[in-house]
Amino acid sequence: MHGALYLAVAVIAVLARGLLRRTRWQALVPVLGGVLTLVNVRREARR
Repeated sequence: MHGALYLAVAVIAVLARGLLRRTRWQALVPVLGGVLTLVNVRREARR
């Protein structure tokens, strides 16, 4: 289950339009990557 969620977050972040490069790279980091990606996507949405 954990591996599937990791892959889902990574693929969605890489394919999503309008995200900063930093956010895309952080999505590929295991363990904290999903949390960091979520925080950064929320920050970018506020802009």
